[in-house]
Amino acid sequence: MNSSTYSKANLFKLTIKSFLILFCVPILSVWTVGSLICAAISLIAALLGLFGWNGIAMNISPGYALPGILGFPAGLLLAFLLVLSSYYTRRFLKKSLQFIKS
Repeated sequence: MNSSTYSKANLFKLTIKSFLILFCVPILSVWTVGSLICAAISLIAALLGLFGWNGIAMNISPGYALPGILGFPAGLLLAFLLVLSSYYTRRFLKKSLQFIKS
């Protein structure tokens, strides 16, 4: 009885680990790197919009554009949120990899 219960527990743990390897690890890895890249792009776009480059504009709605001076704080806020997202996703990725190793 104990050996069959033990093997079912191992099978369940193996299933969870394989699910993490196949789905969670690639998604979390891409999310972490993508968030950092988008944060850098957001900072560059905020600076370009602040200095009045015509190719960069932030629109609240199709008919209303955000003024250039407010685009910089909005870009900084977006970059901060993306870096924060990357930080917590990286923490979760590390915990997932520790679980897989155990």
